Amino acid sequence: MTRPVPADVRRATTDDVPAILLVRERAIRVSAAEVYDAATVDAWASGGSSERLRHLVAQALGVVATVDGEVVGWACLEGEEVQQLYVHPEHGGRGVARAMYEALERAAVDSGTVRLRTTASLRSAPAFDRFGFTERSRGPEPFPGGPVEVVRMGKELRDGPGPTAPRTSPGGHRKMSGM
Repeated sequence: MTRPVPADVRRATTDDVPAILLVRERAIRVSAAEVYDAATVDAWASGGSSERLRHLVAQALGVVATVDGEVVGWACLEGEEVQQLYVHPEHGGRGVARAMYEALERAAVDSGTVRLRTTASLRSAPAFDRFGFTERSRGPEPFPGGPVEVVRMGKELRDGPGPTAPRTSPGGHRKMSGM
């Protein structure tokens, strides 16, 4: 059995964008292919742009996980929404997603956020469940390339008002947490 190699989690920079795009694509094409058909995987994997990712890295709290200096994971917190949680398939099941999520949750708590939400892929929903999220609803969401079946989830961090409505990106498309 291979022993997990601890991942270091740090703030993402625009210099990480090429590596993040590679991790994202590999996670979608390999890991998400376990639960989505080939056409959905292809449309999803082809949908990321370096310009959009650079903007997200600059505007939101994005973190990367590295092993031996190589980026193996990417996650982002934008307001109350955890999005784009991806782990390179060669590093799946080793606590990389949890390490990134915990860094985002700490930042959310430190900023006074009382709840988190995510629109999770069918592949990543079990991880969010293990992180303490609960399913709010499930169904198709519009994405470039067509609708994708997702699980809308939330987590209360402390007492406060109920969950807020999910947000969409400027183009009206949902931002989905993958893996």
